[in-house]
Amino acid sequence: MSEFQRALETGSTFELEHRIRASSGEYRWFLVRAQTELDPATGMPHRWYGASVDIHDRRIAEQALAETDRRKDEFLATLAHELRNPLAPIRTGLTLLNMNPPPDAAARTRDVMGRQITHMVRLIDDLLDVSRINSNKIELRRERLDVRSVVDEAIEANRPAIDQAAHRLFVSLPAKPLYVEADRTRLVQVLGNLLTNAAKYTPHGGRIEVSVDSSESEVLLCVRDSGVGIDAAALDRIFDMFTQVPGQAHRAEGGLGIGLSLVKRLVEMHGGSVSAESEGRDAGTTFRVSLPQSPGSAPSTPGLKAFDDTNGRQALDVLVLDDNVDAAEMMRAVLEASGHRVSVAHSGRDAISLVTARSPDVAFLDIGLPGMDGYEVARRLRDMQTSRPITLVAL
Repeated sequence: MSEFQRALETGSTFELEHRIRASSGEYRWFLVRAQTELDPATGMPHRWYGASVDIHDRRIAEQALAETDRRKDEFLATLAHELRNPLAPIRTGLTLLNMNPPPDAAARTRDVMGRQITHMVRLIDDLLDVSRINSNKIELRRERLDVRSVVDEAIEANRPAIDQAAHRLFVSLPAKPLYVEADRTRLVQVLGNLLTNAAKYTPHGGRIEVSVDSSESEVLLCVRDSGVGIDAAALDRIFDMFTQVPGQAHRAEGGLGIGLSLVKRLVEMHGGSVSAESEGRDAGTTFRVSLPQSPGSAPSTPGLKAFDDTNGRQALDVLVLDDNVDAAEMMRAVLEASGHRVSVAHSGRDAISLVTARSPDVAFLDIGLPGMDGYEVARRLRDMQTSRPITLVAL
């Protein structure tokens, strides 16, 4: 029974949300609410009085919130899956190593475990970067860069994934330098994410192309693959948070759906833009990143402070501060295996006491400590009068 028919028969209030077509041809949502007025003679409804309210913007906002909520639910399920996937080979690898396998089997196991840990670290780093961007905690450390060096660095970092999938990689770079004012780490991250996507969503033995070109005012980085492609309907939202390539969520390395969103936001922080092109399913995808070109011919050299290792290759006194006991002990084991003398603290106050007693050469400081955090420990160590300067390393 329609709302109107029910109100007509029962005399109840009539309320309905529906669309009305405007003169422009656009349909907009309205809330219509009317109160029945009864005929005194018959007791039957003979008219209504009320109002029609334009609720289009509210309705669209509610739909957007519902879609965001749905995608967050999917994201949490995907996150659990993506973090659990690498844990299985890592756990199996530890079991195998505890069985003292032959050296070649142990080496292969360590390689597998290393790749899986790298995958997990990349996922977690992306999550942290999204959080930092949302809270405006990312500060770009701009310097004048030759884009060709950024491409080389990104390819070097992603070469294992490309080689593992037996992809053919073709790189086209200009003969002369092309400069941009950018944060090297973040620009390598942008290109690295695009290369990771290309390797992930291209079938085994595919083709990946990386090219750099320029106009009078822009530098254009292009990553093209022969992979699964993207439907036209999905291209407009491929850079939205928690969005994955449609139909590919079942892949073992489907990802979290945040990589391209991170790419877009980092590129925009540099004053650039990014776009995606695809002719559809199985037709490959092309990503284009446009950045403002820096004029001139000579790059600036960033000022880097080299570590002053006055002891050469001799053993160093090292302090490790970390409230995670297992992490601290693993760091101690690695440093001691390298021939250094190591002391460990699990709180800021204990670290300061150890520095007073031993005056180490290097201190590895965890930042996220309860009570006195790593930043406060660093400030206090800098204020202390020690027999020699301490090199501080943030964990």
